[in-house]
Amino acid sequence: MDEKFFISASDDTTLRLWETDTGNLLRTFKGHSDKVFSVAIIPNSNHIISASADHTLRLWDISTGQSLRTFEGHLDWVHGVVVTPDGRHVISVSADNTLRLWNISTGECLLMLTGVTPFRCCAISPTGSLIAVGDQAGGIHFIEIRNYDSLK
Repeated sequence: MDEKFFISASDDTTLRLWETDTGNLLRTFKGHSDKVFSVAIIPNSNHIISASADHTLRLWDISTGQSLRTFEGHLDWVHGVVVTPDGRHVISVSADNTLRLWNISTGECLLMLTGVTPFRCCAISPTGSLIAVGDQAGGIHFIEIRNYDSLK
């Protein structure tokens, strides 16, 4: 994926791939059963991952529009998703008050952290070592992860 394209998430349960220069719709991704809140591009791959009100994340192939894997475990809306800079892990935050760290290749949840209020958004530093999480009460939490491989 490069700067010629962008992906949008929608309340109509879909994601859409658009051509930046023309604004033309190139592909619609269907598979979620409720609103899609967030989407992240996986670096150095032909994949994206989405977060939905259907309590799941989905891994997608950009070329075909096919859903490759569903990540299940959240108990409420999944509001945010980010991918680590190496493209090996995904972090999701949910209204179930949890942050989860997933292995993209296996779909395994490697870590779950629980807060006191629903999490609404997340971001990751360029090195991948610092995660910022925003909650419904307006708080911001910082989580440092030094070695993702130690979480296996």
